[in-house]
Amino acid sequence: MSLPAVFTPKSIAVIGASTRPGSVGNDIVKNLAEHFVGDIYPINPKGGELYGLPVFASIADVPGSVELAVVAVPARLVPTVLKQAGEKKIKAAVIISAGFGEVGNYEDEEKLVELAEQYGFTLIGPNCLGVMNPHLKMNASFAPTMPEAGSIAFLSQSGALGTAILDYACSHNLGFSKFLSLGNKAAVDEAVLLRYLADDPETKVILLYVEGLRDIESLHKVAQEIRQVRHPKPIIVLKSGQTERGAAAASSHTGALAGNDELYDALFRQAGIIRAQKIEDLFLYAECFLSNPVFKKDRVAVITNAGGPGVLLTDALVREQLTMAHFSESTKQELQSFLPEAASVENPVDILGDADAGRYSQTLEIVAADRGVDAMIILLTPQSMTEVEETALAIIELKRRSKKPIVVSLLGGERVEAGLGLLQDAQLATADFPEDAAQGLGAMHQYSQWQGSSKKPTLFRNFSHQTLQKLVKNRRQSGWLREDQALQVLTACGIRVAPWQVVRSASGTQSAVQAIGEPAVLKCMSPDILHKSDAGGVVLNVTAETARASYDQLMAALEKSHPKATITGVLVMQQVQESFQEMIIGGVRDPNLGALVGVGMGGVFTEIFKDAAFGLVPVNEHVIEEMLGRLKMTALLKGARGTKHFDVPALKETVARISQAMRQYPEITELDINPILLFQKSGGVMAVDARVKVR
Repeated sequence: MSLPAVFTPKSIAVIGASTRPGSVGNDIVKNLAEHFVGDIYPINPKGGELYGLPVFASIADVPGSVELAVVAVPARLVPTVLKQAGEKKIKAAVIISAGFGEVGNYEDEEKLVELAEQYGFTLIGPNCLGVMNPHLKMNASFAPTMPEAGSIAFLSQSGALGTAILDYACSHNLGFSKFLSLGNKAAVDEAVLLRYLADDPETKVILLYVEGLRDIESLHKVAQEIRQVRHPKPIIVLKSGQTERGAAAASSHTGALAGNDELYDALFRQAGIIRAQKIEDLFLYAECFLSNPVFKKDRVAVITNAGGPGVLLTDALVREQLTMAHFSESTKQELQSFLPEAASVENPVDILGDADAGRYSQTLEIVAADRGVDAMIILLTPQSMTEVEETALAIIELKRRSKKPIVVSLLGGERVEAGLGLLQDAQLATADFPEDAAQGLGAMHQYSQWQGSSKKPTLFRNFSHQTLQKLVKNRRQSGWLREDQALQVLTACGIRVAPWQVVRSASGTQSAVQAIGEPAVLKCMSPDILHKSDAGGVVLNVTAETARASYDQLMAALEKSHPKATITGVLVMQQVQESFQEMIIGGVRDPNLGALVGVGMGGVFTEIFKDAAFGLVPVNEHVIEEMLGRLKMTALLKGARGTKHFDVPALKETVARISQAMRQYPEITELDINPILLFQKSGGVMAVDARVKVR
């Protein structure tokens, strides 16, 4: 695969060049003719001249060699001209033309891939905007603007959004190393391009806009590799769109909680990819990384000339899980020695509205020197005595000498415009508002915490694969396993299950209760009933004496609530008397993207509170710890307010076991343990309900 021919070609043929101004074929030639220093060959059967360049009737007529072909002809003609380009021995082709997979024309799109394989050239697109390399002044696209040369590489699945982002970058003086519109990604996707950019000396930060991903395993792998090198290149993604899920997705508690977007969230977290929520975030984060070193500690100092923005910023830093730095006594004494009496020498440092550039400069020097400060955010509001440009120059001078991360927010419009320009020219990270500044530092700190977190997952040896082969792998029918079979799957995975029996009569219920012990729980077994409690399909505190009546009570309730439901039996299970916390652990598989494992609050409140977290299979110890850290109930599990702690290690192990089952048995499409009982201290876990769906 020749990606250098895409990004650094010495010669480019534009197939579909047009003399009609405003057409795609015309704009591409125009963009190249303005700046590109390599050979440009416009191709059009009519011949002639275009922007001072001779137009060739066919690529075969070009006298020299062609490295890159940019194709902008109607879809029906693309295979023909691509074959001609292949015979010309091109190294790469960028297909601008639309009318392929995006409109359901997968057959012709596959023909393009076959031609690329036959002739050995790299295929980008189809249905894309094109490619840019600002360092070579190469704009092989129909985008009207090209950003300055810089260190940001940008890959976009959407051409239209790509043009908007390019325009945004130009207006904010942001430099690019590479730009590529991927289009339909028929042959080359993000993972392939990331490998190339990982070794590109001109790229320091990689931005992605994606609407969907196919080979997430490869993307995950390459992103982790990029993250583990000595000088990692942060990857920042803006992801839009959600794949629609079928009705089966809501047929288990885990499926109802785990939307398609949760899978992407898990992928990005585990791969060390930072997720942006809006276009501005892409460039805010990029600026922060380009102008600052990554910082592992989280202590942030705030310097402001207005109290209100400082308070807003403090709240935002807390939301980003950053810590307000505590100054040393010597730092506070130094600040007190020159700041007005009404100023605050605590963090945030409020140097008051009449602060001039000198007061800012002196404060910044002292705070930056404090060893308890890991990063700084500087706020400025334009008041009548504020020296905006002089203060900006003082910040630039501090940044030149300090290695600590700095983000600046100049609040306002015209009054701060000149100062903002100075900061941007000096390549300092700037944010429009205090909350944005906190967000930028939060992204940087989050990235630092991902470093070195690629430990392999635990592999449990005590899985009963013989049982799993029988119940899962060798089934002839797709669908939900019976409840008793689902419990057997858990046991085969090494997960403790409460003692149980299946009965189909009142007398059998009495015998089962006598065998299992009192009290017991009765649960209906039905593929048609998910919420058993709501349906009256659960009876608690059953004794041998009340067993028959309890069975009749359960069946009568089901006849009333679900008269058409198929009842395959009644599960008699030992009722747990110890103190426990109800949890849910489960897995769900997207047929195109992969599997998730989830953990959260279980029982009847699962889908009410929706306190759950997900990880992309396989999960390791670090990922499971991070998942639990995102649960609101984790403080309760670890002994909040003096209460006894629960057996969190056993919970983590069970999550890891479900992850292993989802990985080793791709036939499992959904697995739900709700509830699984988590006991206090070292009491472990016990599953009391399970659902397993296989294909």
